Amino acid sequence: DYDNALNTLLPVMDQLRYLTTRNPDHNNQYLYYALNTLGNIYFYQNDIEQCKESFRQALMPISSMYAKDSVVYSDEYAMLLNNLGYINYSTKDYDQSYEYYKQSLELRRIDYKRLPSAHYKYELARILLNLSLLCEKTQSYSQCIEYALEALGYIRDIYALYPDIYDIKRNYLWTLRVVAVSYQNIGDDKMSQQYMDELYKLDSKDPYVYDVQGEIYLIKGDTNKAHKMWDKVLDLEPNYLDKIAPESSVLHDKLQALGYQL
Repeated sequence: DYDNALNTLLPVMDQLRYLTTRNPDHNNQYLYYALNTLGNIYFYQNDIEQCKESFRQALMPISSMYAKDSVVYSDEYAMLLNNLGYINYSTKDYDQSYEYYKQSLELRRIDYKRLPSAHYKYELARILLNLSLLCEKTQSYSQCIEYALEALGYIRDIYALYPDIYDIKRNYLWTLRVVAVSYQNIGDDKMSQQYMDELYKLDSKDPYVYDVQGEIYLIKGDTNKAHKMWDKVLDLEPNYLDKIAPESSVLHDKLQALGYQL
């Protein structure tokens, strides 16, 4: 019950802020977790501006905590920066999103250098994927490919270790899509096909693969083949759009805009 959670948390925020000014070393942690919780509640209530502001206010206490113990609080700090990057991306503030994502990436690189574990390798891959998606959105395709290829190197390693974990496979598929589509957007058919081949090899029964193939046909201007790919998507998964929510299908949206009855 998010409303009850807000009613419980909001009355104590002013007191927490006051106590933090009196004794920041002791109370920064409480203030950070309260603000971060507020941000998450607002996110699930779809109050994006309040969510963004709560996360932004949480930066001050977490940065102080990180300065005192970078090992303990690195994950929290990097995650908050990533969340701010995502929220700003969703409100189309792409420059600010890029800055937050870049800061998160710097922390993840430090973590991975300190401890090159599977966990930090995966987190590094995820933030690189987010940066590649942002660069794709702003049509910075060369930079998009650079981030995505680095992410791909890490995600292949992680998938080899944990092939049965759904989220890892999805991120692998998404990363391959970014590379294949971005190469097609700069007119490099050969490289685009190379990563499409890897998508098919990864899982030729996943409807997402044909969604991506259709998107590439659209970039090439072949709407008939693109439409056939959408039919293939629905053959494999009739409820595809519901399954990928809250994501969307570029292929579906563009075909619909072109007047196709889907």
